[in-house]
Amino acid sequence: MSFGENISYFRKKCGLTQDELAEKLSLSRQTVSRWENGSSLPDVDTLIKLCDLFGCDMDTLVRGNPQSKDEPSKAKEPYKSEEKQSYLNGEKYGSSVPFEYDRHMNLFALMMGLGVWLILFGLSAMFMIYAFTNLEAVGVATFLCFVGVAVAIFITSGIKHSNFKKDNPKIAPYPKDEIDKYNKKHPIFISLATAIIIAGVSMIVLCLYDESYYPSFFATVEKWDSFVMSLFFLLLSASVFTYIYSSILKSKYSVEEYNKEVAKEKREKTEKEKQEEKIKNLVSSIIMGTATMVFLILGFTLDLWHPAWVAFPIGGILAGLVNSIITTVRK
Repeated sequence: MSFGENISYFRKKCGLTQDELAEKLSLSRQTVSRWENGSSLPDVDTLIKLCDLFGCDMDTLVRGNPQSKDEPSKAKEPYKSEEKQSYLNGEKYGSSVPFEYDRHMNLFALMMGLGVWLILFGLSAMFMIYAFTNLEAVGVATFLCFVGVAVAIFITSGIKHSNFKKDNPKIAPYPKDEIDKYNKKHPIFISLATAIIIAGVSMIVLCLYDESYYPSFFATVEKWDSFVMSLFFLLLSASVFTYIYSSILKSKYSVEEYNKEVAKEKREKTEKEKQEEKIKNLVSSIIMGTATMVFLILGFTLDLWHPAWVAFPIGGILAGLVNSIITTVRK
C-alpha cells in the first residue's frame, strides 16, 4: 500500500475526518488531502506525530501494508483491554469501541436496575413485616429507607451519566459481531423476566383464590395476604431488574442514537423548551407531593398503610401522563 492509502486507512480506523486529523496536527485539511492523494509528504516531525496518534511504527505507516493478514490491524483486536487503544477526538478508546463508554454503560445499566429493584424489594420487605408482626410503622420506615437508597443511586448515576455524555460527545460504533452476540442473548433476558412475572401473578391467583383457607401459623387472612404480596413483589423486583438491565445494555449498542442524543442536548434550548421543562417539573412535584401526603394521612390517621402505598405508583403514572399531554399540547 502507498503512504497515502496508509494515512487514509489509519485515519478512518480511528474514526477521524480529514478536518479532525488536520486539527490535531495544527495543519489544514488540504494538507491531509494532499497526503492521501499522494501529491505531497509530511516532514519527519509530523511523521512521528502521526505514528504516535495511530499507534504504529514509521515503517508500517510509510511503506507497510497494515491491512494484510501478516500484519493484522488493531481494529480486529478486542476492546476489553484498556491497553489496546487508539484515539477518537483526542481521547483514547478501545480499538473497536471506546473502552470507557462500554464500562460506563455496563455500570449505568446495573445501577438503574438496582435502584428500581431496591424500591420493589422495599415493598416486599414492608409486606413481610406486616405478615409476621404488628409493627406497621416499622414496615413503612423500612420501605422508605429502601426508597432513600434507590433515590441516591438514581441521582448519583444520573449525574455521572450526564457528565460522561458531556465529556464524550462522540462514540465510535461497535463491530457488528459484538452487536449480534448480544442480540442473541437479549431475548433470553426478556423471556426470563416475563416468565418470572407470570409466575408471580399465577402465585397470587392460586394463593388468594379462596381466602377461607390459609396456613394456620398466620394469625389472620390479612397476614396471609401480606405474605403473598411480599413474595409477589420479590418476584416482581427480579423481573423488573432483568428488564431494565437488559434493555439498557441493548441500547448501549445503539451508538448512533447516543451521538444524536448528545448532539441534541448540546443544542441551546429555546425559551419554549425551558418553559415547558419548568411546567413539567412543577406538575410532577405537585402530583408526587400530593401522593406522599395522601399516603401519610391515610397511614397515621386511619391506619391504612397497607392500601395507601398505591398512591405512589398512581402518582407516577399520572405525572407521566400529564407530562406527555403537556408535550403534545405545546408542540
